[in-house]
Amino acid sequence: MVLLLLLATVASCYWTRYPELVETHLDLLEGLAADGRDMVQAGYGSRLHTGEIERFDYPLERAQQFAEISRRRWPDRGSLKLFDEVLAEYAVVLKLLREASADPSESVKFSIAVAVGRLELGAAGTRMELLRESGESQR
Repeated sequence: MVLLLLLATVASCYWTRYPELVETHLDLLEGLAADGRDMVQAGYGSRLHTGEIERFDYPLERAQQFAEISRRRWPDRGSLKLFDEVLAEYAVVLKLLREASADPSESVKFSIAVAVGRLELGAAGTRMELLRESGESQR
C-alpha cells in the first residue's frame, strides 16, 4: 500500500512538472545547437570528431525519452507535438554537424544556421503553447 502511494506521488510530481521539464529540454537543445553552429562558423567544424559530437547526442536521447513518456499521458497535447518537431529539427542539426566534421563548407555552415533558426522558432512556438495550455488549466 505504501509503495502504491509513493508511486502515485512520484508520478503526480512528474506530471505537474511537465512545463518545467519541457523548458529545461528546450533550453539545453537550443544552447547545444547554437554551440555547434558557432563552432562550425568559427572554423572548428573539422575538429568535431566522434567524441565531441556524442556530447550533442545524449540530450536528444533524454528529450526523446521524456517525450515518449509524456505522450502516454497526453497523446494529443499541442505543446508535446511542437516539442516533437523541435526534436526532429535538433536531429537535423546533429546530422549537419556530422557532415561539417567531414566537409566544413560554406553551404554546410549555412544549412546548420538555417536548421538552428528553425529549431529556435520551434522552441519559441512550444513555449507559447505551454503558456496557452497553462492558461487553460487555470480556468
